[in-house]
Amino acid sequence: MKLTNKDKIMIFIGDVHSNWNGIIFHTKLHKLKNEIFVQVGDFGIGFHEEVYDTKRLLELNEKLSKKNNKLYVIRGNHDDPKYFQGNHIYSNLKLLKDYTVLNIEEQNILFVGGALSVDRVKRDEYQKKHKDRLQWWPNEIFIFDEDKIKDIKDIDIVVTHTAPKFCPPYSVKSSLIAEMSKNDPTLIQGIIEERNEMEKLYFALKENNKIKYWFYGHFHNYETFTFEDTKFTLLDENQFYDFPLIKY
Repeated sequence: MKLTNKDKIMIFIGDVHSNWNGIIFHTKLHKLKNEIFVQVGDFGIGFHEEVYDTKRLLELNEKLSKKNNKLYVIRGNHDDPKYFQGNHIYSNLKLLKDYTVLNIEEQNILFVGGALSVDRVKRDEYQKKHKDRLQWWPNEIFIFDEDKIKDIKDIDIVVTHTAPKFCPPYSVKSSLIAEMSKNDPTLIQGIIEERNEMEKLYFALKENNKIKYWFYGHFHNYETFTFEDTKFTLLDENQFYDFPLIKY
């Protein structure tokens, strides 16, 4: 869809893996101000000491504030979940708790983070060798919480890190997963179970909501497709996706 200067957009961002400067570079390159950014997880927070990470968050918030750009972030599998408990909410940068619902630009958006890491064994081994450097968190996974969504209504957009099993990619037998599963015998089954849980989320939400759009990342590829009445968009790593806010 071709946009005009009068169209209002929301900008969705794929996995960035700590490349926060890339976000600021994008705003400067395109002279963006007063914009809304939504990042779909693997923000890359938690791999350093908390003092250092908190300083970086404050610096990023300050840079966003200069042009009044706002950034909403969910947790991925490369994020320490402790940063997404509602304690890191700044003026222009929001690290959101799972199952947060916000009305942004007249869109009701549900945010749910978390996913299983295919490299969890490798990162766990590193962590055991460097006890002062957390690299993997057992509570990184997506948790389907039916109680938290039973009363949620009128959701327009859902933002998650991983996706239901009917979404691309359809196979869990990539070369990377095959390699990682050699030292992680429960990996493939874990991925299958998680995507089944995400499917439960979709169908539970459908009972009280007419979801128009669903954005996710995690798989480092770009693809769009429609399932029933919902358009799903898989965002690639470091991808910026301009989503036009048009009322029909």
